[in-house]
Order: sequence, then structure tokens, then C-alpha cells
Amino acid sequence: MKRYKITVSGRVQGVGFRPTVYRYALSEKLFGFVSNTAEGVFIEVEGAEKNIKNFLRKLKLQPPSQSRIAKISTEKIPPKFEKRFIIKKSTDRLGGKISLHISPDISICDDCLKELFDKHNRRYLYPFINCTNCGPRFTIIKDIPYDRKKTMMEEFKMCGNCQKEYENPSDRRFHAQPDACWDCGPDVKLVRSPKSEVRSQSIKAIHKTVELLKKGKIIAVKGIGGFHICCDATNDEAVKKLRRRKNRIDKPFAVMMPDIETVKKYCYVSEEEKNILLSPERPIVLLKKKTLISQSLNLSISGFVAPNNNYLGVMLPYTPLHYLLFRSVPALIMTSGNKQDAFICKDNDEAIKELSKICDFFLIHNRDIFNRCDDSIVQVDTDSNIKIVRRSRGYVPNPIPLPPTFYPLPAILATGAELKNTFCLTRGNEAYPSQYMGDLKDTKSYEFYKEAIEKMKKVLKVEPKIIVHDLHPDYFSTQYAKELWTSDFGLRTIPIQHHHAHIASVCAEHKIKDKIIGVAFDGTGYGPDGNIWGGEFLIVNGSGTFERKFHLKYIELPGGDSATNEIWRMGLSYLYRTSVRPEQVFGSEQVFAPNKCSVVKKMIEKKVNCPLTSSVGRLFDAVASIINLRQEITYEAQAAVELEQLIDGRWKMEDRSYEYEIIKDEIDVRKMILGIVNDLKPQTLKNKISVKFHNTLAKIILDVCKKLKKETKINKVALSGGVFQNSVLLEKAVKLLKSAGFEVFINSQVPSNDGGISLGQVWVAQKLLTSDKKFIKI
Repeated sequence: MKRYKITVSGRVQGVGFRPTVYRYALSEKLFGFVSNTAEGVFIEVEGAEKNIKNFLRKLKLQPPSQSRIAKISTEKIPPKFEKRFIIKKSTDRLGGKISLHISPDISICDDCLKELFDKHNRRYLYPFINCTNCGPRFTIIKDIPYDRKKTMMEEFKMCGNCQKEYENPSDRRFHAQPDACWDCGPDVKLVRSPKSEVRSQSIKAIHKTVELLKKGKIIAVKGIGGFHICCDATNDEAVKKLRRRKNRIDKPFAVMMPDIETVKKYCYVSEEEKNILLSPERPIVLLKKKTLISQSLNLSISGFVAPNNNYLGVMLPYTPLHYLLFRSVPALIMTSGNKQDAFICKDNDEAIKELSKICDFFLIHNRDIFNRCDDSIVQVDTDSNIKIVRRSRGYVPNPIPLPPTFYPLPAILATGAELKNTFCLTRGNEAYPSQYMGDLKDTKSYEFYKEAIEKMKKVLKVEPKIIVHDLHPDYFSTQYAKELWTSDFGLRTIPIQHHHAHIASVCAEHKIKDKIIGVAFDGTGYGPDGNIWGGEFLIVNGSGTFERKFHLKYIELPGGDSATNEIWRMGLSYLYRTSVRPEQVFGSEQVFAPNKCSVVKKMIEKKVNCPLTSSVGRLFDAVASIINLRQEITYEAQAAVELEQLIDGRWKMEDRSYEYEIIKDEIDVRKMILGIVNDLKPQTLKNKISVKFHNTLAKIILDVCKKLKKETKINKVALSGGVFQNSVLLEKAVKLLKSAGFEVFINSQVPSNDGGISLGQVWVAQKLLTSDKKFIKI
């Protein structure tokens, strides 16, 4: 008889790992026990050596479908001559290294979905059906190890039937922590806002909700990670009403469709896109709209769902409740349950208070949410590469591995950026980017941000000693870093330049240790010279430093932040730079802004309230304004999105471009602006100007990278920043660079927008810590 102590680390709790261990142990006639710990899963097995080897082989080759094993450690110990194998109660620690990965929330599995609609099943139509293979995880976990008493299911005592399943090794709900049914679990009710008047409960509440949706009502629906605001996506009046109430004039809404067949009626779906839609993560996938859809009006997606956009953000149902809502409606808008730019609501009272002027009714339930978690968004490019636009539900809190270091490093907290914020914590050689926080623009968002950091620290069992933040002194995330430092002078704060962090996020994903050319294009980022950067060519090295080599020539940003919404200001600024008067282009200045044009021109002339910017994002705004695509925007990057949408079909094959100059370390696009003005003729399509503009940017990237390669011999290029969410530009730039022999790296695990900044901050901090011995003393 042999006995081994086995520790399994990784994503091994909340995924049916202990029941699997139990079954494999019995099948190999082994004795001992299995238990959850803060380190992962701890096992002791005793039996014949051959059986133990078979047991380990099964664990490695056939683990539970949702598990991710990081490491299996084994140690031979003396036999105890036990006569059974049991699942022991969880223990907080065994004194070893904490390496447990928390499971993200998992879409409803096929088995549970079958039972949901089985009239003979005791969970028929139960909106919280789940098992060890699916259901809520991260959003309900308060602490580790993962047990019911440490989740939001603690208050629901299992009934006799559920308890039997929970204790039955042959049942798929064996040790399923969120297990529940109609008799003992959470329930739903429909209330009318704002007085919280209960209209109906249980399955009647769901049926009533379906009726109300078909009548054009707007309903707030509580889900796994927060509330959705929901209405019939085929009802023009309902969608327009939602836009008015939410003050969301143009920004596209996400839609949910009941199955992949329905999605294919409205969108083109590749095999890769289909796989992502059906994956356990169930993100929103950006899909190309079909131009000709069903002629039947009641089957058409409203044109107000995603105006001026060739794509639809589509997801499939991922909870039992979602499936129950689809009755005679092919698509439902499922947008985040929040006010404009605020965080997603998670509590019933909070939602009713915040959303009562938007929603007519609330479909709520009594299973509380611990961690807010919005839907993730992904896109697949023409080469089947997956781009993450927003990393949240389904992907968080999956870690991103970092390379091992010579010294054990203290835990790092990277506080992220201001917009599309995420933070990132490290534990050992793993980075844990947080769920999407949204924009940190007010005290409520700031409080949610700080609360989320504390919760993640608790579940990861880390106490950061290094705090990394953006250079911008006024960001809430920077202020938080300063707050922490003033409350504990033992902490070390490290400021990281914004665009350096963008490129570093690519380095972190691809484990790049050598010097690399970094192309960082975005809307805004604070530069060390006090100007607003955003069109940067950097050399990033392996020791955590960077050198700015080229940038878009600075231009005035008239009115500062006002110019990011009133984009005519940027059009005027670029026209002024090229000595072109607006009336030469449009015949009148009034196309920009009545009564404001002359004032802004004087601001530019006298350089009053006109910070300098090298932003490519603002260049997109200027071009959209000059061709009169639009003069103001209602959501971030709208002008850039609509410029990209002009390039479709045959226009993608166009290879003509405009002229530009590279003078010393500056890229001067005045000739490009003049070329665009010259193209503004009645017979010239805006599509042609847009594609030439995109081609020009791609050629600028290639030319500058060639210059840098000649100077530095560096052949690797990283592309990052929000501008590279533009698929047309990204694909053109990558194609040109690869054809010139460059090795090209882009973001795939975190967004290229500011949602990836925190991972980049961690990477830079880690490099600084390992290259400078004074940091190691902390």
C-alpha cells in the first residue's frame, strides 16, 4: 500500500473538482480524502501504486470541463490504512502558497437547460437551476475556499431533495454549492417602479414580464452580475423610448437572441464567432449585420438598435431566467442596468432608486450579488483572431500568467486609467485584471471601484505593497494611489506613463522580454511634457523604461475636454493649421457651430485654453468633422466608429492614400488634410476619403517602424491603444508590417483600450522591481 499527498492548484473550486476526484478514487479502489483549501484542492490517496498512477492520469487528462489545472504536486507519505474515501470539510489554509483560481460565472449547461423545460422535472421552469458544471461563481463568492457558507447562497438552506443530490456522488449536483429548487432556493418577483408594488411572483412574474415586453414596456431584469435594461428589439417605439429615457442618443445597444439559428437570420456568423457565442463565457460578440433580412416587420430588428453601424452586438442567453424570457420575441435589448456612464446596478433597492425613470417594471430576485460584473464584449477579425473589447463576466477573475522572477516579488496593485477602468492585482507570478469598472468620473463610481479592490484583495488573500498608477495627477485612480500611500508610508507608489502601459500590456500577454517598437494610438494620455499624447512611437525595453521616438505633430485642442464632444473644434483646429478657411470648404462657417466659430478661432490664434495634443483619436474627430460626417458626438469614439463603418465591401480593397511628412521626430499630416479638402467635391463619396485616410495611417505606421528598425535593428512591433479597436486600421497596419518582415503583436487577452492599461502597469512595475535592487528591499 502506498499513500500520496496531492495538491492541485488552478481553477479547481466551483467546477465539480472534488466530486470528480471522489469518483476517480472509488473507481481505482483508493482510500483517503479530498478537501478544498485556500491553496486549491488537497487530496490524500492510498492504495496500489498502479491505481494511484491511473488516478493521477485521469485527473490530468479528464478533469472537469470548466476546470483549469495550473499545477499538480505529489509527495509520498506513510500509509494510514483507511478503509474509505471521503470529501472532508474545507479548511482555510494548510500553511502553503495560496494558488487557487476563482471560477468565473459559467453559462447554463445543456443538461440544466434540458431539465428547465422538462415538465416532469421538479425544477421545471425554475429560473435558478444550476449544477457543478454551470451557474454563478465569481459574482456570488465572498471568500475562499469555495463553500456555500462563503457565497451569497448561505441564507438558503437546502431542502431534503437538494441535500440528497448534494451528498450523492453519482449526481451531477454532488457538492454543487449554488444548488437550489422551487422549494428552497431564490425566487423572482415583478414590481412596478418607483413604489416597489409587487405585481406577481415566481413563474407568473416571468410570464407577466414576457407579456409586458411584447407590449413595448421597458423592464429591468436582475441577472448574475447586475441588472439589464430590457425591451423588445423589434419594436421601434420601445427602442426609441429607451433611448430617450436613458439619454443614449446613438450608442448601439446589445441584443440577446434565443439561439444560434435566430442570430444567423440577422447576422453573418463565422465558425469562430459561433463557437464564442456558444462558449461557457457567453460574451457579446460584434457581428456583421445582414443587409437583407426577413421582410416580415415583426421579425426585423429595429433600426434604432445600432444606428449608423454595420455591426450588431449579439449574445445568447446564459442564465435560465434569460431562456424563460424568450416567448414570441426573436431579440431583446439587453443593455447594462445603469444611468449613462455609471456602474451597473446590482441590488434591488439600488436599481429601483436609480432606474425608476428609465424602467416601467423590475423583475428582481432575492439571490444577492456580491461582485458586480458587466457583460464582456469580443470581436473576431478576418484572420479569426479574437479581440476583447471589454473583459468582464465569463473571463474575470481568470489570471494572466507572468514570467517567473529571480526574486519573490511583493503583491502589486495597478490602479488603471480613468476611462473604461480596470485595476489589476498580482499574486506570485499571476496577474488578475478586474472586471470592467466603467468610467471613474464621480464619487459613486469611485466608491464602487474602491469596494471592488477590497473584495478582490480578500478573495485572492493578498495585501499589495507596490501601488502603480497613471501619470495623470487628476485621475481618480491616481488619487486612490495617493490615498493609500498617505495612510501607509510603507507602501511604494510607481507612476507609469499611459502609452508606455498600453504597449506593456501587449508585452505582458506575449511575454516579450526584448526591446520592441511600440505604436500607441488613442484619444488621450498624459505625457511627461505636460501635453496630451495619443499618436506615439516608442521603444520599450525589458527593464521597465521607454523612449519616445516619434509622435503626431502637436496641434491645439480648443477648449480642452469640450473638443472631445464638439468635434468641429478639432476640424477647425486642423483647417487653421493648414491655412484653409472653413468657408472655403463648406461655403459657410455655420456648419461647425453657430456663433462659436469665430470665438474658437481666436482661442487658437491666441493659444487660450488650447492644450497641445498628438492624439490620433482627435485626428479621427477632425477628419469626420471636415467631411461633415458629423460635428458633435454623443458617445466616446463615435466619429471614429462611423468613419470605419464607411469602409465596407469593395472599399476595403482601395489602396490609395494621402501625402504626409516626417520631419525630425514629428509626423506632419497637413498635406493629408489638404488632400481631404481637395477631395471634397460633390461627386466624391465619403467612403473614398475614409479609406484613403485609413490607408494613410497604416502607411505612416509602416514608414516610421522602418525608420526605427533601420536605427535600432528592432524587428518586433506592438500595436495598442483604443484606436486599434478599429478593425480596418488594425488589419491594414498588421498586413503592411508583416509584408515588410516585421513580427507583429497585438492585444488578445485584455482590451487594447484603457481596459488593458492596468495589466501594462503591472508589467512595467514588475520589470522595475526586478531590475532595480532598491525596490526588492520593500
